[in-house]
Amino acid sequence: MAIAILPTKGDESAEQIFNILHTVLDFAHQSNINILSIGADGARSEFNAQTQIINSASTYYTFNDLFYDIHLKIPIIHGKPLIRVQDLKHGKKIAQNQLFTGV
Repeated sequence: MAIAILPTKGDESAEQIFNILHTVLDFAHQSNINILSIGADGARSEFNAQTQIINSASTYYTFNDLFYDIHLKIPIIHGKPLIRVQDLKHGKKIAQNQLFTGV
């Protein structure tokens, strides 16, 4: 379920987008709504705003698999994990392809 869809003109700074995302996450927490992921269409300012959200976390869940060289660092925001998806359409396509190819 989409909680917030924020159309932009494309001239917003990363700081402006960060403030919007931070407000949405705070309102969701106050309303007892669990946000699992945040996404964007791939614009640099949106990526930077998401990076600021991730860096604002005080704790992280980390997973390291040295054999496969996989290292995940998942921020914990308001006591819940938050995943960043930068390009939603591309992510969906990759996930579907991997599911059906057995990767």
